[in-house]
Amino acid sequence: MVLVNAAFIGISLGTNLTITTVLLAPPYNWPFDKVGFVVLGPFLAAIFVMVIGGFVSDRVVNSLTKRNHGKREAEMSLWNLVFPMFCGVLGCLLYGVGGEYVYKVHWMAIFSASVILIFAFSTANIIASVVVVESYPRGAG
Repeated sequence: MVLVNAAFIGISLGTNLTITTVLLAPPYNWPFDKVGFVVLGPFLAAIFVMVIGGFVSDRVVNSLTKRNHGKREAEMSLWNLVFPMFCGVLGCLLYGVGGEYVYKVHWMAIFSASVILIFAFSTANIIASVVVVESYPRGAG
């Protein structure tokens, strides 16, 4: 879980440090006073994090617990990491394509990749925390 968080922190840091540089440079040429709209990405991602990382992941674990005759195990939460990890890979690929082929790709590719990566990082972080707490319940708190 530490490696998952470390990887996503590195990826998020890299994208957050370079997205404004890409959007300010040609061919996008965003005005400097409009670059702040990039912070709408985390707001959009937070909505999906709440739904996928909260409600949906709880339903998945509860249904797996029901199938396991009421016995809940920490490993059941690992299934919830599949979608965020897939989104993390997709976001990296989309950000790379959007940053490399700026003359062929719309700026929404970079913005969408940023939103996807923020969603993946936040959701994976929440689910990883749940897995760790459920694995070591006496050490929580």
